[in-house]
This record gives sequence, structure tokens and C-alpha cells, in this order.
Amino acid sequence: MRNREATSESGVEAHEVRAARRLRVIRIALRVLAIAALLLLLRFVVIPQFVDAAHDVDKIRGLSPWPLLLALALELASLAAYGALTWCVLDPRDRPRYGTVLRVNLAGVGTTNAIPAGGAFALAVRYRLLAAAGSSASSIVGGIAVEVILSNLLLGGVFALGLLLSLASLPPSPYYQVAGAFMVVIFGGAAIALAVAVQRRERVATAVAKRTRRLPEGWRDRVVRFVDDAVGNVATLALDRRRFGAAIFWGAVNWLLDAAALWVLLAAFGYRADPGQLLLVYGLVGILAIVPITPGGLGVVEGVMVPLLVALGSTYDIAVLGVIAWRVLQFWMPMPLGALSALSLLARPRAKASQTR
Repeated sequence: MRNREATSESGVEAHEVRAARRLRVIRIALRVLAIAALLLLLRFVVIPQFVDAAHDVDKIRGLSPWPLLLALALELASLAAYGALTWCVLDPRDRPRYGTVLRVNLAGVGTTNAIPAGGAFALAVRYRLLAAAGSSASSIVGGIAVEVILSNLLLGGVFALGLLLSLASLPPSPYYQVAGAFMVVIFGGAAIALAVAVQRRERVATAVAKRTRRLPEGWRDRVVRFVDDAVGNVATLALDRRRFGAAIFWGAVNWLLDAAALWVLLAAFGYRADPGQLLLVYGLVGILAIVPITPGGLGVVEGVMVPLLVALGSTYDIAVLGVIAWRVLQFWMPMPLGALSALSLLARPRAKASQTR
């Protein structure tokens, strides 16, 4: 009898070891593919666009500084709104001050933009910094999960708003109708699934546990806990109408201010985009950038947005200049800001420790 139990236990352990090895191989393969995709996009999309922009040095030199300062202010306000969104979804009982949450978010965005497939690293960075600031593990995991879900749903809403506003100005084509219907099904289905999950939280946890039974026990427990915390935080947030409304407001403001910065820079170079069409392009490119192929969608955003703007009426030169100027603020600027924010947060506990000594 004991031999059978020992044999079964050793079989389970061997299965978990094999599963862990498979996951490790998959992670390595995905990282290699992400790096290869990044190099290809840099070589054939990003670098050629910078070269093309360098040919228009006269336009850049003749540009008034005021549109650049306005775009900079809009991007900083967008980052501030993103921090307010995160602050709203964290548990009020142990969340840090808004300034701390803002710096944690900046560190996360900088990590996402700096490392291939950096989303996972950014989550780890944010978790560590929020935990050091006093937030509980369940509050951090659930809060960040709710933030990601809500932010992505609102991005889908930006795309839908752009489609509705631009239907009259776009040339008649079934492709726009198909794209709109597809986005409504995807994001509407996600919202409905989330609402059902909130109503049937225990069933969801049981279903997730069954679906992940082949994973190692440690991984399975983490996945089940993550889903349960996320659903629980959504339920708690939905009951607090004031906090829920504030989260939706700041999440929408985050995207709209970022899109406004893009509009200002395109207008500065000579292309006043139709607001609806710009939101349509912005929403579509933002949805594509969610897929973690390259850090912060580097190469994907530029490679898709420029031809779409040209198709809507911009010249190629203006589209390249506007998109590159916007990406300098939206993609490159958060990296040094994130590094400074992380250093300030990490130095704070050390300073307190030295004072107590």
C-alpha cells in the first residue's frame, strides 16, 4: 500500500517537473521570437522612418515650440490619469498615496517599453514596489488585474467611439462595418463574461482549477488565486459606484489625452485629422499594441499607424514626423521617468532603515 502511494506521489512529481520544463521552454521560445520580431521591425520599420524624418529637418527646425509643449503637457496629464486609475482600483484600506502609485506606474510603463515582452517584468516591478509601500498581496494582484481589464475595455470603447464619429466621413466600405462588429463582439463579450464571472465567482474558480490541472501545483494555485482576486476586486469595485465611476473616468481620460497629443503633433506639422478618424486609428493601433510582440508595440505602432494616416489624407512625410514626435513622448519619455521613479521608491525604504539605526 505504501509502495503504491510512493509510486503515485513520484508520478505526480515527475509530471510537475515535465510541465515546468515545458513552460520554461515555451517562455524561452517566446522571448526569442519577441527579440527576433523586434529586430526585424527596427530594421524595416522604425529605423527607415527615422531616416525619412531626418530628411525633413527644415520642417522640424521651423516648428513652433508651443505645440510641442502642449503635446508634452497632454502626455504628462495622460500618465497622471493612468496613475489615478490605478489608485482608484486598489483597495482603499491599504493603498499608498497617489504620488507613490503614480511613480509605481511610471516604473511599470518604463519597464514595459524597455524590455521585449516586458509586460510580465513590469507586473513584477509594480508588485514589488506596491508591496514595499504597504499594499497587501491580494489588493495588488486584484487591483492590477482590474486596472488592465478596465483599461483595455475602455480602449475598445475609444475605437468604437471613433468608428461612430467617422462613419459619415469614411468612404463606404463593408470592411469598416465588419471591423466595428468584430470589436463590439470581442469587447462586448469580454464585458458580459466579466459580469457573469462576478455573479458566479465560486464556479469560475472551480472551472479555472480544472482547466489548469496539468500545470505544476504552484503555478495552478497562482493562476486560481489571481483569477479569484481579480473577480473579487471587480465585484467590490462595482458595488462602490463612486470609485467605479472615477476609475472609468480616469481610464477614459488616459486614452483620450494620449490621442489628443497625437492630434496636436500631426496638426503642428500640417495635418488636421478628423477627430473621429484619429480615434479610430488610435484605438485600432492601441488594440494591436496590446499583443506583447515587441516592447510597448515598438515597430508595430509606427508600421500600422503611418499608412493608416496616409490612407485618411495625410502626406507620408507629415504622418512620419507626427507619429515619431508622438512616440518620443509616449514611448521613449516614460523610460527615464520610470527609472527615476523606481530609484526614488527603492531609496526611500533604505533611507528609513538608516534613520532607525
